[in-house]
Amino acid sequence: VATRKFGPSAILPFAAISGLLDVDAVVLAISRLPQPPAQLAADAVLLAVAADTVSKCALAALLGGRRILLIFGLA
Repeated sequence: VATRKFGPSAILPFAAISGLLDVDAVVLAISRLPQPPAQLAADAVLLAVAADTVSKCALAALLGGRRILLIFGLA
């Protein structure tokens, strides 16, 4: 829906926001687009993976505290 209204430029914000929760949703959504540009699709998936990783690290920090951060070398 967003790509019809805003064009392909709507894919990256969608990927960043959706990637906070799950990467699979982004991959499935992009795969259902008629013909997304290959570079844009790859960028969207990488952005979703990065957002997912950051959100999981933040969740681990909130729930696990400093000890978890030290274990994973993030502190």
